[in-house]
Amino acid sequence: MLQRLNNGSAEFASSTDIGIKYLINQDCLAFDQAVPCFVLADGVGGHQAGEIASQFVVDKLLRAQRSLAAKKLPACSLAASLQSLLFETNQQLITLADSRGIKTGTTVVTGLIRDDLLHYMHVGDSRLYLLRNNLLSQLTKDDTLKQQVQDLAQLSGAIITLQVPANIVTQALGLTAELDIHYGQVLLQQGDQLLCSSDGLHDVVSLETLQQTMVNAVDLQQCANTLLKIALKNHSYDNISVLLMKYSPPLFTAMINRVKKQFR
Repeated sequence: MLQRLNNGSAEFASSTDIGIKYLINQDCLAFDQAVPCFVLADGVGGHQAGEIASQFVVDKLLRAQRSLAAKKLPACSLAASLQSLLFETNQQLITLADSRGIKTGTTVVTGLIRDDLLHYMHVGDSRLYLLRNNLLSQLTKDDTLKQQVQDLAQLSGAIITLQVPANIVTQALGLTAELDIHYGQVLLQQGDQLLCSSDGLHDVVSLETLQQTMVNAVDLQQCANTLLKIALKNHSYDNISVLLMKYSPPLFTAMINRVKKQFR
């Protein structure tokens, strides 16, 4: 799936592929350039109908974020509403799965931009990165067993000698009512780029390669396509999804920000 849209403040591009192992693509992504907002979800492997869970979550969150954006809430109220929305979506997914007699779940990473401020949330191991001044940084931290072991080792100073699988998630939407939602904010700047990815990409493509590809790309869609091709070349066994966004504040906002800087 390839898409590209532009509204003068946010340009989006995306690409997704089933990969070389699975018969179904359980990844799902969508964005709305008018808000702007985005959602990427990855159906949890090993559970039934992961594609149902990811599609449900993407559809629900995209519709709800459009509605929240239209309400013009203060930033603090918007943050609380977004987190409540994710709890509500989780419960609705559990109810849906129970009604169908299945056990299903999905990771999610989602964001909404208002007044140059990015509100983002994630659960699971789908990631969000920020490219600023040609440097790529990871905004999210994986909910995985491997990440937990690394965190414990860092705190204790221990050396990890055993091989911990990278694909064991410690939480996802739809699996339990107990949910630890990770929420964050970033004040975006002219030219910032965001990268959302499922583990089919970032598990096989290094941070350095992601950064280099994004910095060197002359076109956002070409960049999404190239990242997908690199993951396939690196033998990614999982579904692969890439969602890119380049941010340019509206002209009036950009002019105001420049004036403010002169008086600081």
